[in-house]
Amino acid sequence: MLTSSAVSVARPAARAWSPAALLLVLLLGHTLLWTWIGWTSRSNFDAPGDMVEAYVWAQGWQWGYYKHPPLAAWVVGLWFSVVPESQWGYSLLAAVNGAVGLAGLAVLAREFLPARWVVLAVALASLAPGVTTLAMRFNCNAVLISTWPWALALTVRLMRRGGSGVAIACGAAWAAAMLGKYFSGVLAASMLAIALWLPAWRARLPSRDAALAALAFALLFGPHLLWL
Repeated sequence: MLTSSAVSVARPAARAWSPAALLLVLLLGHTLLWTWIGWTSRSNFDAPGDMVEAYVWAQGWQWGYYKHPPLAAWVVGLWFSVVPESQWGYSLLAAVNGAVGLAGLAVLAREFLPARWVVLAVALASLAPGVTTLAMRFNCNAVLISTWPWALALTVRLMRRGGSGVAIACGAAWAAAMLGKYFSGVLAASMLAIALWLPAWRARLPSRDAALAALAFALLFGPHLLWL
């Protein structure tokens, strides 16, 4: 007859979910939940017309539009080249945009926190109106939900660790942020002020990696700047 201790040894131990798996489930759950909420909570797009405006602009790809930078329209155009043009498709886009921003927040938080605390930080952030109810109206403001966290995360990683790949990604992220809305320049100026203030960051500014990031930004943002 087996004793209870022998049974416990024979029974395979349950594997705890890794932080990466928990984060993935959280992001998928967030996307599905807010797609459903956005789809069922209204019968048409936003009342101000920003979503319709982005959809109309997306019919003709340009380096810029008379009112806003082009990223939101580009995203809508690319999205609906794959996803059916529908209310649920637009709701899915808004939810995915929020999840991409939360993923960027996870990368930023990982620079300062243990992996399990990162999951908690993202879980708490996923309850904020900025990535839930307000994010359902996909427009030039909402596109910053996905671009700003990545721009911040990659800037911190570049300043702390360096690396050519991180530098190129950092420049691309800031170009995307500026192509989303010019107000991103305020965030960029704030990060530059921090870089000038911190000695370790200031020492990296004249480096090859920083120059590579600036070059990537110039190449991606330059065509729109010429359009302006």
